[in-house]
Amino acid sequence: MANTNPGNLTVATTLLKLHFAQPAGHLNSIERDKTRGFLARLAECIDHSTRARIQFCKTWILDHVVISSTRVDHLGRYLVALSQSFEPIPEQPDTKWGSDCTVNGRRLRLLFIVYDTLHHDKFHTGSRGSFATDIQQYIPALVKLAASAILVKGSGLEEKFFSVLRGFERSHFWGINFTLSTRDEAHTALALAQNSEQKPKVQYTLPQRHGDTKTAWYNLPVGNTLHHLLRNPDEPIPVNALRPVNFQAGPADPELVRDVDNFMEDVERMYNHERDEEEAVDFDELGQEI
Repeated sequence: MANTNPGNLTVATTLLKLHFAQPAGHLNSIERDKTRGFLARLAECIDHSTRARIQFCKTWILDHVVISSTRVDHLGRYLVALSQSFEPIPEQPDTKWGSDCTVNGRRLRLLFIVYDTLHHDKFHTGSRGSFATDIQQYIPALVKLAASAILVKGSGLEEKFFSVLRGFERSHFWGINFTLSTRDEAHTALALAQNSEQKPKVQYTLPQRHGDTKTAWYNLPVGNTLHHLLRNPDEPIPVNALRPVNFQAGPADPELVRDVDNFMEDVERMYNHERDEEEAVDFDELGQEI
């Protein structure tokens, strides 16, 4: 069975959040047994997908989660953590196109459940795709995780993965810039997973904001406090003024890209285990190589 427990705390938190979430509209909380039943069926579907299992997971999400952006947020966090818990393993090229029971296909089957729910929500309900808006921030991570588990070039998993990406593009769940950026990140993850001889060029793109607008101030990324610290370094941080930092979404500034690339090169050099042990290396107080 698939490991549905990337951490007892993650599962317990998901159960509690889905159970006690009381969004606007006076919706009833989700019974614990129903949530546990969904997670169990989700685990079965991730291990070996069937039409009935996919249909159950999709219907449950549509009935209990899509109606609330808060619940979608909690589910998205859980799905990313769950996908991260499936470590890819070396395997031989598969012969079946679907590869519906391969170990490395778990992340892809999880992504397919999300895609199927997105498609149904947009084209077969009256919501006109609200699920796509609420789950969008978790799509890049889910796509990259699925790509990073496809170790064999030209395999059935790779074919099916690209079919999901084409489905994203045809269905127009999101804007063209977001879709193209996600596709580029997927190709980069694939190249790394398949040991491409040519190291792919990382395309840095800025998100619309850093932090979630629905997140409490104490759960925001610590970087959101930086401009308050710089403005008034001797004053307490005004927690009521802590908000997600807005960016101009799109390609990052070339100077910023250069600085990040230089930083990552320094990190790789510092932690390169193949470095000559006899080579004398020293670092200053900031961790910079002297």
